[in-house]
Amino acid sequence: MGLRPLSAEPILVLSQLTKRWGRHMAVDAIDIQVERGSIFGLLGPNGSGKTTTLGMLLGVLQPSSGSYQWDLPGQPHEQRRHIGAILEHPCFYPYMTGSQNLELAATIKEAAPHRIDEVLHLVGLYERRHDKYRTYSLGMKQRLAIGAALLPDPEVLILDEPTNGLDPAGIVQIRNLIRDIGAMGKTIILASHLLDEVQRVCTDFMVLRRGQVLYVGSVQAALGDKDYVILDAPDRSGLITALQSLVPEADIQQMAEYVELRGRTPDLSQLNRLLHDQGVALSRLSRESGSLEQEFLAILDQGHHG
Repeated sequence: MGLRPLSAEPILVLSQLTKRWGRHMAVDAIDIQVERGSIFGLLGPNGSGKTTTLGMLLGVLQPSSGSYQWDLPGQPHEQRRHIGAILEHPCFYPYMTGSQNLELAATIKEAAPHRIDEVLHLVGLYERRHDKYRTYSLGMKQRLAIGAALLPDPEVLILDEPTNGLDPAGIVQIRNLIRDIGAMGKTIILASHLLDEVQRVCTDFMVLRRGQVLYVGSVQAALGDKDYVILDAPDRSGLITALQSLVPEADIQQMAEYVELRGRTPDLSQLNRLLHDQGVALSRLSRESGSLEQEFLAILDQGHHG
């Protein structure tokens, strides 16, 4: 499964990137490109090599072989300043306020002081900026960490499992924040074992399993035409006969409680009208959205048998 055509120059290219720990192959010859301005997900179960890959991209770990190249200003050792990252829980001081913690982070990162209020607004913590860090919820702490990573206004933001341990409200806030940051034109690379997370926030993703890439592409392409239509009628056999003549190219499946229509289908109002003209009165008609879950499980299954 190849890469989709890039509409812009890639901001990151991985060429046969490999990491071994003794006999253990943690990352196995990864070849991918990350498009500038995309939200790119590394999707895979725990132990699949996601964090190891991010560690190499940040220069924390040395590759065993292969290479990676950032299209960022400066020499390789200077490019790190254009990347904001959260790999582990950041070290904030519990007795200091959110604003004070960011002031300290701005000094360390040599970021402009005006960025502090800007990122507090962006991450939704401006109203709580004078409250001590220890009073923050886990979700607020994670948003402050993202704010700290954004202080130098980096081109790239790298996040490792950004919603881990959060309650549902916290998860929604972090996902919305990631979308907002992506809408600003920044490139985001995030590792996650959550299918739902990748489907909701990422534009592109790769599936990792035991260090091997099983899939690379856009979320939209992976889902493809996964939308399907659910119908029912008192005269179900009449419904199926009518569908066979009206949409012969579609896949029609009779389920226990309804009829499922997959493939290229008319919009619902047109379909309802066509069936009505055939004398079929529908008792149920809805379009269901596809899920990455079945696609992901199929990819993992192919990787297992491949």
